[in-house]
Amino acid sequence: MASDGCAGTPEATMEHFPLHVEGFCEPLHLTSDGLLSAGADGKLVKVVAKPEAPPERAWAHRLCERDVLGAAAISGDGTWLATGQETDAGFGVWVCALDPQTGHRPVAIPRLAARFTLPARHLAWRGPLLGIATDDGRLCVWDREADSSGDSRRPRRRDFPVGNNSGGVRGLAFDPRGELLAGALSNGALVVFGLQDGKERHRSQLWPKAVPGSERLVMAWRPDGEELALPGEPAVRVASRGDYSTTSLEGGHRLPVAVAAWGQLLATASEDAVCLWQPPQLMLTCRPKQQPYSLSWAGESFLVIGMAAGSWARLAPPPPPEAPPAQAAPGADAGETEHASAGANAPEADAAKPSGFSAGTAGADSTEAAAAVVDPTASEAEKPPPTAVKQQPFQPGATSKELRRFYLAWNDHGTLKCSLSSSAAPGSDEKIRRNSSSRSVGGRSDHSSWSGTGRVVVDYSRERGPTSVRELRAPEGLVHGSIGPGVCALSAAGQCRRPESLVVHMANPWSRDRTSFKHILPVGETVEALVVSRHFVAAFTSPLRYLRVHTLTGVPLSVLSLSGDVVCMAASDDLLLCVTSAPGHQGPEPYLEYDLFGVSAKERLATGGLPLSPASTLRWIGFSAEALPLALDSAGVLRALALSGGTPLLAPAAGQWLPVADLPEGGARLWPVRAERGALHCAELQKAGGEPRVGPLHKLQEVRFSLPLGGEELVAEKVLQGLLSEHLKFAIESGILPSRARQARTNKRKQGLADDQSALRVRAY
Repeated sequence: MASDGCAGTPEATMEHFPLHVEGFCEPLHLTSDGLLSAGADGKLVKVVAKPEAPPERAWAHRLCERDVLGAAAISGDGTWLATGQETDAGFGVWVCALDPQTGHRPVAIPRLAARFTLPARHLAWRGPLLGIATDDGRLCVWDREADSSGDSRRPRRRDFPVGNNSGGVRGLAFDPRGELLAGALSNGALVVFGLQDGKERHRSQLWPKAVPGSERLVMAWRPDGEELALPGEPAVRVASRGDYSTTSLEGGHRLPVAVAAWGQLLATASEDAVCLWQPPQLMLTCRPKQQPYSLSWAGESFLVIGMAAGSWARLAPPPPPEAPPAQAAPGADAGETEHASAGANAPEADAAKPSGFSAGTAGADSTEAAAAVVDPTASEAEKPPPTAVKQQPFQPGATSKELRRFYLAWNDHGTLKCSLSSSAAPGSDEKIRRNSSSRSVGGRSDHSSWSGTGRVVVDYSRERGPTSVRELRAPEGLVHGSIGPGVCALSAAGQCRRPESLVVHMANPWSRDRTSFKHILPVGETVEALVVSRHFVAAFTSPLRYLRVHTLTGVPLSVLSLSGDVVCMAASDDLLLCVTSAPGHQGPEPYLEYDLFGVSAKERLATGGLPLSPASTLRWIGFSAEALPLALDSAGVLRALALSGGTPLLAPAAGQWLPVADLPEGGARLWPVRAERGALHCAELQKAGGEPRVGPLHKLQEVRFSLPLGGEELVAEKVLQGLLSEHLKFAIESGILPSRARQARTNKRKQGLADDQSALRVRAY
């Protein structure tokens, strides 16, 4: 069975405290006065709390070099430290005694507990036992008291047989009763062993297969050992002890859960949220600015959250649910009863702001704005002013940078997918750009760069052979990406007062010795929008509002000064479409302007205002395969720019926008990708207003163009075909038809001539 999610509840926020320079932050042990944490920077750090003051860093000791520490764990009493590290001799796990107050280690050289061929993915203590899960398929337990016990039947290390085809072990969990050991395998299996005899008690297939080295899955037993929380999916599954039948807890998470911790409440964390449960009820949802990496309960007081970007945060559990309100007395005002009921049944609470380590009540300091109720009988003067709609800049086809994997671009030429390492999380405190924003199609703002390592996977949809898919190293300070026919471009923010740059990569370069070209921009200019086509790359820069157009190799073609701030840009072979905000406009709705350029001829083909539906914003722009400019607003109305004018007389002149489609449900569940042959092709979304996830194959839904003329559909279809035909004729005559479309028409014409000649020969015979 599945529990209901708490839809419509407010989402809490947290304050983050920087701790480690870069990489993950994993809270290992909580003392009476502070917190011990290890990070990817190779340091063990203690944070102490002072009354009514923010936590402070007391000391830091280096455990190993940076990027060498893969996993760490501190025993429950805080006196033993275990670390998984990479050395010149390979991978291993080392243990040593520890003073939790000073961080002093009595032994200078830690003891080697085990050596492996691949990294240790997860470490966990239970009393004197250390559980080790590794990427080379090892699930073992190391006993620090084996030698001193004097029992020869008590070995120092015991390996549990997970199987030859198990892949890596992604996580482990000790039973609180000391009877069982659970492991999550890369082949998708959950396996449970008896801790004393090492016999397998249960095995079932619960997850899809994953490559060794993928993200760990941190499972958690309920404190009484009766249930086991299983991450790996957006719906948290809870397995009952014995038969291990599962119950799903749905709600809160949009992405697969990776970490679970069970104390007074069940805490779960995914890339997008941290949730607190009192199964089957969802008690609190918090969406932090950074990606959570680990969870640790400090008794029943609060939850400590380590982030993938090196910081940490604290979250207090919500108060217990209140009793349902008493039924209103007869004759009581219905509005008052409804208002009181809503206040009593609010299922979520805001995150408590960290102030030292004192535990507070979640949501005690938060206030929720009441929804404005407009009386339809009120006069115009009494009605509240209309809500202002603000247009944010965005890159067409790009998704939010809040996650480690996202789309930089997705259109008819292919995809540009970015994957960041944990040390390069986009929400880290190492942002180096100013606070500007770039609205993605989903509606969220994100226009930041990051420092760190990552990779960009380029998948050209129209290339064949080894050049169709290519993996690139993400440049330092990556901000924007764009993909065109056999070419892609990346923009990187300047660092240490260095200028910003553009890097153009070609799938089929003229010379094998050089596959990319770097364009250095003038000092002080910042790239706000980027687009690349077959023959040029264009960047809109601030603060001077310059539109710079270069050849792919970096030769400047033109520099234009536009009057408004850029919203977005799109390109198709020789065409460049630039949308800007009208300068000086202060109305409640955005007013946008567009310019359509012919790059090779250095001419402006069309210019004017870009119409939008009431109270909506621009959501996507692009070109069809026939070089027809298109614009989609947030109300789901798709408009086309009539370049031909003339017959049919739908537009009085060239440069008019005509509505050609109305997406179902306002397009909330559709993600526009490409357009051709009178249809817009969109990826289907699982949630209204969401974004496509990087990884799975997305099914494209076709939305046919249809003019809103009313009357018979046959008449509207005939007029639409006339419009498309006139545009195609104009595109051919003016030479703006893309090369691929021109080649397709040439091949079709040649095939038609060949068929006609074959028919003549048959008749002559």
